[in-house]
Order: sequence, then C-alpha cells, then structure tokens
Amino acid sequence: MDEDTELDPTDRWFAANLKAAREQAGVSQEQVARRMREHGFPGFRQQTMGRIEAGERAVRVGEALALARAVESLIEDLTRPPGLARDALVLRGATGHLLELRDEAAKAARLEAGARARLGALVARLRGEGKAEALAGEIGRAERALALPPLAATVSDDADGGPGAVAGPSQNVQLSEVTSDTVSM
Repeated sequence: MDEDTELDPTDRWFAANLKAAREQAGVSQEQVARRMREHGFPGFRQQTMGRIEAGERAVRVGEALALARAVESLIEDLTRPPGLARDALVLRGATGHLLELRDEAAKAARLEAGARARLGALVARLRGEGKAEALAGEIGRAERALALPPLAATVSDDADGGPGAVAGPSQNVQLSEVTSDTVSM
C-alpha cells in the first residue's frame, strides 16, 4: 500500500464497486486510467487501477470523484456496501423506466385526445350531412371507439413536477385492446 494504514470498509467497498462499475460500463482499466489522465491525474496508469481494485492502494477524494465519472457511476454507489450499490443502480434504472413510460403515456393521452376530437367532429359532420344511414356501420364503430374510456382522465404540465405528466385517474386500456372486436360490439 502507498500508506501504512489498512483500508477501512468503505475503501474496500469502493474498490469492489469501482471494479463492478467499470466492468458494467464495459471499459478496461487502461481506458479508465486514460480518462483519469484526461481529468488531470497525469500519473494514473492501468497498474494504478489494478492496485486500487485489488484494495492495495487508497484513493483520495478528488480521485474518487474523477473515478466515478470515468466509470459512469455515482460516488454514492462506489462508497456503499456492494449489495446496496447494485440495488441502488437497479432502483434508479426502474425509476427511470417508469418515468419514461409516464412521459410516453402523457404523449399518448394528448394524441388520443386530439384523435377523439377529430373523430367526434367527423361523425357529427357526417350525421349533419345526412350520411349516417349510408355509413351506419362505420359511424357505429366510431361511436363505440369514442365510448371507450380515455387513456388518461387529465394531462397536466406539473402533476409530479415535470412537464407532460399524466395526472388523475388513468384507465388501463391498451391501444392494442381497441380491435375490431372491441369496437364492433
């Protein structure tokens, strides 16, 4: 070791998590060392990475922050017990996925609202032009589609602090469920 002190548990966690994060990011020790040199640590080499990951070399705070960036991780994850670091990563991924889905649902709800309005106006126009009887099948199907519950009751710009979030009670109706069977009842 560079110093006469043993690594404490957080240093050991850092070493194990650094290696796991590096491997997960798909980068070699040499690539991380190169990134470290680019971040202002000119003496950083592949061997330095090997010693850190083996728990043979302690890491200074500035190095720890740069290493976290170099392996595309958070410093918090690198200093947690290894199981918690993995759980935190999975939790962030699942949260991000849910938020992406909410954004997509909000967009779908806005698109659906526009499509409903256009379809409703078209049905009203065709009825007004006296074409309802000639188009009875199509108008009936359109009206059954309009009677389906909307994807979301309301769309808000700030339901959870972010633009485009779906607010209010949402209906669990998938677009794939709107088939000729469901609209031709």
